[in-house]
Amino acid sequence: MATEMEFVHRVVRWLRAGYPPHADRRGYSPLVALYGQLLTDEQVDRAARAVLAATAGPITDIEVHVAISTITEELPRPRDVQRVKNRIAQITGPNAES
Repeated sequence: MATEMEFVHRVVRWLRAGYPPHADRRGYSPLVALYGQLLTDEQVDRAARAVLAATAGPITDIEVHVAISTITEELPRPRDVQRVKNRIAQITGPNAES
């Protein structure tokens, strides 16, 4: 019985370690912990504005990746890259080239 409880405690610690810092800490949803962290809306906006400030011409995925990595210190997820690109499009308007 003790080894089973030890195993359960190790799993709970592992889930908590992977829990996104911006997520609600009450309830500890294991699915949220396993799903991975999404950028917050503020981080998306910061990354979009950083790309726009650093880029004069067409925006590349590499520039978006660098902006996200600078903010999070992690490799960006494809869905976060797309969110930042969408935010850039919102800021620059529908007729801007990116």
